[in-house]
This record gives sequence, C-alpha cells and structure tokens, in this order.
Amino acid sequence: MKVDQHINNNHLSIIVKPNSPKAEIIGWDEDKKALRVNVHAKPEDNKANIEIVKLFSKS
Repeated sequence: MKVDQHINNNHLSIIVKPNSPKAEIIGWDEDKKALRVNVHAKPEDNKANIEIVKLFSKS
C-alpha cells in the first residue's frame, strides 16, 4: 500500500492496534479517514511508537 496517497497537508491520521501478532499496515478506514496499523509492540516505554516509525520507513 502506498502511504503517501493518504497524506494531507503533511499529516497522516493513523489508528494503531498494539499487541498484534504481526506488524503491518492494514488499510485505509474511509469512515475515520485514517490508516489502520497493527504493531506487535506493547504500548509502553515508547515501544509501539518506535515500531510504527520502523514500519513506515519500510513503506
């Protein structure tokens, strides 16, 4: 999925689900106008945020 097509005014809205079995970009949520992302990391000590950055740097 091309992430850059969802960037508007240099902003990207994302909905993150931590503690997932796999880190992946799920897809665009049209109702919420946000990208759905699963990350394996727990939402503590900035671990989930770091995993999000790594995931997007691969896209």
